[in-house]
Amino acid sequence: MLNYQKLLLILLLPLLFSAKIQADVVIDEFSNGPLGGGVFYSDSNGPAVNFLIDTPDALSISAVPGKMANDNLLSVSLPASVYAGVGHTLGAAQDWSQSPTITFWLYGNNSGNELSFNLVDRDSNGLTEVWISPFFDNFVGWKNIEIGLDNFARASFSNIGDGVLNTENIEEWSFYAETRDGGGVTPATYFLDDMKLVSTPANVFGISIVNLKTGDVIDIANPNDNPAFNPSFSNNSKKLAYDTYGEYTGIYIADLKSGNTYPLEGGLDGNDASWSPNGKHIVFDRYNRTEIVVVPSGGGSAQFVTYGFDAEWSNTSKKIVYSDAGALKTINIDGSSETLISSFGINPNWSPNGKQIAFSDGENLWVVDVDRKGNAVGSPYQVTFDGPDIYNQQPSWSNNSKSLVFHSNRTTNNSDFDIWQLNISSGEISRLAGSSNVGDFDPSYSKNGKLVAFGTNRNSN
Repeated sequence: MLNYQKLLLILLLPLLFSAKIQADVVIDEFSNGPLGGGVFYSDSNGPAVNFLIDTPDALSISAVPGKMANDNLLSVSLPASVYAGVGHTLGAAQDWSQSPTITFWLYGNNSGNELSFNLVDRDSNGLTEVWISPFFDNFVGWKNIEIGLDNFARASFSNIGDGVLNTENIEEWSFYAETRDGGGVTPATYFLDDMKLVSTPANVFGISIVNLKTGDVIDIANPNDNPAFNPSFSNNSKKLAYDTYGEYTGIYIADLKSGNTYPLEGGLDGNDASWSPNGKHIVFDRYNRTEIVVVPSGGGSAQFVTYGFDAEWSNTSKKIVYSDAGALKTINIDGSSETLISSFGINPNWSPNGKQIAFSDGENLWVVDVDRKGNAVGSPYQVTFDGPDIYNQQPSWSNNSKSLVFHSNRTTNNSDFDIWQLNISSGEISRLAGSSNVGDFDPSYSKNGKLVAFGTNRNSN
């Protein structure tokens, strides 16, 4: 999902002493200006960045899940430019070494912008360095972002200092955007809130599988306890592809019979894998850049397809549907015959009968009919109708193309997501899996229709 070539111009203020920060401490909640003193600043190589602190009501935005509508948050409007962002030079350098994870809430626009959260430290020789942790704006609505301090890389332009992130002497944080290939930032307004240091990650995700006949749930072992996301079944439903993040970031394969797990050759930095219906290939986007590639399911060299993310296969295994800067397109796996099927949407999923593509607008699910060549037949139509602050996302078709599973907070109106199932013909929605106060996300139907796999943080509670 990421591009490490960030162009940041950061004005550093000399700071003379260090204030100790313990675990589970707020960095900025934007209630009373910059927490811990210092100043907020903006930076852009083009028009000025507009930022302000106000309430969700005043900004016409929903509140962070679990917070009040009169609690302040940070609004950041980024202009068209090569790079743009905001930051906070801290009133005193801070010791973050006791807290291995940063979390904050971010309201996404699905703009395709490459975002990054950045830190400035000062090493033992008094030299400052810039450290970045990139990710993509490929979602709509509020999302809790988690970044381990061991997942920051030194910026390519910051080549002085000792090359080690000094977490005992953090002087600044910043939030920036840039798009791939120097194409410039897509203008967008972001909202940030509740920035914290936590002693353990709030969401340590693993993969679980529910048996649709018995209701039994089993958990898949994660290598090195790395967080795992986005499962996808093989064509015979005997294996599972998923992505991990941490000590190893990339695509893993789980053999459901033996329980063995192993990294996919060619899957390094892979994200959001999808196994082809013929079983021969796995398609995914790259965590460190917006490119979609195809790798043989047994491992091998990656073949570039196009730029974008959220790739899913057609029933013929010859085409994919994917998301590109807020629009949905189909394309042959050789990169030819790109076709726009919807001007909006995320999380597309092609039905096994090849006749429909389901997707989310961030809050509700939609379907667009398509022909065998991947062309839209008519306009998209809405199939769920929940109100604001409800996020129905990541649909996956059943093997008979009659129902969808998806994740949603549709009964809790907060961040507690469960797995739900929608009958397309009747419109009936029923809860399929999930535990109270446990996040369950990214469901995927097995090709035999007997199982649904999903990401969960149940094991961290």
